[in-house]
Amino acid sequence: MSNPIVSTQSLTKVYGQGAAAVRALDGVNLTIQPGEFVAVMGPSGCGKSTLLHLIGGLDRPTSGTVWLDGQDLTQLNDDQVTAIRRKKMGFIFQFFNLIPVLNALENAALPMILDGMRPAEARKRAQEWLERVGLGHRLTHRPSELSGGEQQRVAIARALASDPALILADEPTGNLDSRASEEIAGLLRQISST
Repeated sequence: MSNPIVSTQSLTKVYGQGAAAVRALDGVNLTIQPGEFVAVMGPSGCGKSTLLHLIGGLDRPTSGTVWLDGQDLTQLNDDQVTAIRRKKMGFIFQFFNLIPVLNALENAALPMILDGMRPAEARKRAQEWLERVGLGHRLTHRPSELSGGEQQRVAIARALASDPALILADEPTGNLDSRASEEIAGLLRQISST
């Protein structure tokens, strides 16, 4: 069996102090293998987003460790974690976080360009992924000209174009109607199996 892409050990996150302290996570142990599709489900406020933020290096645990592809994120400084996040992770959020003045192709290519990739190569990869998610005909459309489901597809293409080792999706269908939600969930399952 290959090494896990993600592993957590005794992962704990406490917000606040004293009587006002809230224990969002308490000793979570988790192992995710490469290619595995994992859904974390539970009621609002149970720590799902906190877990994703800790795995993604967007926040630091109170205690415990997070290993990503063999590296202990909790032992790295912020710049090192940012570098790993940019090279090895793709994020898909409930709110699409697209730049309004950029078209779909530009939005999907931007993170790769900011990471130093040649613009032509970044646009080529972005276009390939936009075509794979069914938006090849909408490359020059700005977010305001796209439906919610189409905007989320741009966000998915943006997250996948850099070929990350790990995709973290925090309620990627939470802002969509039921039909678009089913399409996005199916698309994510399909992509994870390729």
